[in-house]
Amino acid sequence: MLGEKYPTYIDFQDSDYYLRNKEQYPNVSFTAFFDEPFYKGNKYNPATKIISFTTNKNIDGKSENILHYFRENSGKKIFLSNEDREKCQFILIDATRDIGRQLSYFSQYSVLSKMAKKMHAVMCVQVKDRLNEHFINIKDTFQSVPE
Repeated sequence: MLGEKYPTYIDFQDSDYYLRNKEQYPNVSFTAFFDEPFYKGNKYNPATKIISFTTNKNIDGKSENILHYFRENSGKKIFLSNEDREKCQFILIDATRDIGRQLSYFSQYSVLSKMAKKMHAVMCVQVKDRLNEHFINIKDTFQSVPE
């Protein structure tokens, strides 16, 4: 929700709602607190370290899934830029769904694949060379074991 997907496009299932009762408990909500501003703001809205998400929030008589300010600024809607979205990976996994897909190299879009790509990008050349040497040593050790 704070990651690459836009919350307005997430299709929530009955099982996502408290006691699986969307009518009695129509909102799925969370609030995320960051150490530094997650939303950088713009000329109309201030930056904030706290972002909230709520499903079925009534905005001008229309029910929407939105990101919004937490208490400050009266819960006003927030529109995250792609740069803001890249700062945080967040996935919603329903109790009936399998998290294994996100914790595998199933695709380049899985959480594990994205994390590995980010780690690879920040690793300096010296560390890469040392890791490669260790890998070769481990591989040689395994290959030296008689069958």
